[in-house]
Amino acid sequence: IEAWTTESETAFVNLREGFAELTDEDRLRLYDDHWTPFGNEVVAELVAAFIESRRLGLLRVSGQ
Repeated sequence: IEAWTTESETAFVNLREGFAELTDEDRLRLYDDHWTPFGNEVVAELVAAFIESRRLGLLRVSGQ
């Protein structure tokens, strides 16, 4: 999927990288037949960081 998104210039958030930074205990708290409230919070933070990094990148380019 990541290769296709790069090729097609489609935004892609690799949640696995963010999950890898969690402790084993916290990774177990992410999902329980569906995202848990904790899992939703972690994913929201990862997606927000991705959006912010993209937005800041756009601001830098447009400010040149």
